Amino acid sequence: LLVRPSHSLIKQSMHADESKFIVNGDGFGMSWHVDFDPEPALFKTLRPAWNDPNLTDIACKTKTHCLNAHIRAATSGNVSFNNSHPFRFKQYSMMHNGSIQHFDTIKRHLQHQLTDTAYNWIGGQTDTEHFFAVLIDRLLQYENKSTDSQVMIQCLQDSIMHVNQLLEQQSITPHITLNTIITDGNFLVATRYASPEVDPPSLHYITGSGYECIEEQYHIHQRHSTPSMIIVASEILSEQGQTWVTVPPNHALQVNRGQTPTI
Repeated sequence: LLVRPSHSLIKQSMHADESKFIVNGDGFGMSWHVDFDPEPALFKTLRPAWNDPNLTDIACKTKTHCLNAHIRAATSGNVSFNNSHPFRFKQYSMMHNGSIQHFDTIKRHLQHQLTDTAYNWIGGQTDTEHFFAVLIDRLLQYENKSTDSQVMIQCLQDSIMHVNQLLEQQSITPHITLNTIITDGNFLVATRYASPEVDPPSLHYITGSGYECIEEQYHIHQRHSTPSMIIVASEILSEQGQTWVTVPPNHALQVNRGQTPTI
């Protein structure tokens, strides 16, 4: 999925088609869920995705029912392990495409309102990790309760509203793009949010009964009426003839394991 196809994520790190950053060489990260441990595995490298033999070897020998992978073009925060995606908190894996403009103006105010748990979780400087800390505080309210995709969507909405309010309190018109993916391995929520009059980055998905790579091309199988697989991606990966769905701006994609995804 990551290495062999002609428009794999590694190839996109050298030449992205739908991103304003053609080259995304400021690090790579992936997380994957396993059946024997609720906490996802995590691999990050500061090397460009196209130049890490460890990544190539791990990718070719890892099997999982849920994978997150991210290539980075640094905007907020330096190139470091702590600033690379995905981010992990307990059973959750999180990654982001986009930015919170004027983040430095609200950073101290945002940190001041975090719980100790969320504040101490932050290891880097990025707007992404601080946004996820806001989200974590919302999720902690459900720590002893069952958390599902609908709860996650509500927590995301509350987190976006909180960041918008912090910017407005500083007399700043929000200019935010938040393409996020959050998953616990059993459900996944992807957002495509942008402030008014701002275009969010691209976000697409495709469902099917299986996937394989044939002659460097993605092939999505459609053998059953109920999809058993979904790929969510910033860029359309396969050639013509595959039915990708574009997530509309200011919508969320809701995926529950074994169910048809909904927007």
